[in-house]
Amino acid sequence: AMDKAGIKHDPRNARTNIYVLVDPNTQDVRYVGKADDVDRRLRDHLGHCKDRGTHCQRWIAKLKDAGQVPVLVIVENVAVPEWPERERHWISHFESLGHPLTNTAPG
Repeated sequence: AMDKAGIKHDPRNARTNIYVLVDPNTQDVRYVGKADDVDRRLRDHLGHCKDRGTHCQRWIAKLKDAGQVPVLVIVENVAVPEWPERERHWISHFESLGHPLTNTAPG
């Protein structure tokens, strides 16, 4: 695929972001995720929290009830093929530091 400037993009060079959601009150990392577009992903999190079906959704809903939102921080920009391994790395990292993650699956 070519972009507007006529530069050929190799999908193997595609990159994505590993991000965390941080509790604004405790500064705890509560969720580790992956997103190409983190702004859109945060909007998705905020929109879906009304379902309250997952631990993460219930946590975000509770924040929103208090007029707050989680803080999204990009922890690493990675090559697309590497993201599952890097996401697992960050989940283990924050778990080992004692952060109360709401991720249900280990990666």
